[in-house]
Amino acid sequence: MDSFPQGMVIGFAVAAPVGPIGVLVIQRSLGSALVGLSTGLGAAVADATYALVGTLATTLVARVVAASWVLELVGGIALAALAFRALRKPTMAVVTGTTSSLALVRAFGETVFLTAANPATILSFAAIAASQGLARTSHAQLFAAGVFVGSAAWWLLLSSSVRFGSRRLTPRGLRVIHVASAVVLGVFAMVALGKALAGD
Repeated sequence: MDSFPQGMVIGFAVAAPVGPIGVLVIQRSLGSALVGLSTGLGAAVADATYALVGTLATTLVARVVAASWVLELVGGIALAALAFRALRKPTMAVVTGTTSSLALVRAFGETVFLTAANPATILSFAAIAASQGLARTSHAQLFAAGVFVGSAAWWLLLSSSVRFGSRRLTPRGLRVIHVASAVVLGVFAMVALGKALAGD
């Protein structure tokens, strides 16, 4: 059972640094904590899946590494599209948000895709699993479950905190933060595309 708490700590630690997914969760939580949480849960599912795959399927990990430039290219294009869409969103849409079923499913699916398109994720979990001796299937499953719980806990904390804080901001302040987050997403997109085109 030690694999589960290990996974929780690692899942939380991997999710916490602010990267493109974190920026996306912040931007979406401005209008709806539920949409922000759905965005984060998509990342948590992808993290847990990669934790399991990285622990058990070393051959697949090698193939992902070999095709990393393709993943970076696809992920960069997707980030650029999200940044462009965010910049075009009207101010009132930022303030009010939407919690329709379609919005929640789309938010979840987009971040599953974006997280899965990051080759560094599976490499990180493969290295962690190797260092912790988690090669057995039972240990790998508990570890992956822990990763999901830890990652989901971070996204719940982040989305609820951002939504609570956003209620104290004016619509103009919300719009400024929203535009700034879209610009940051664009920067992440350019970095990913640059790496893919350089073949790194």
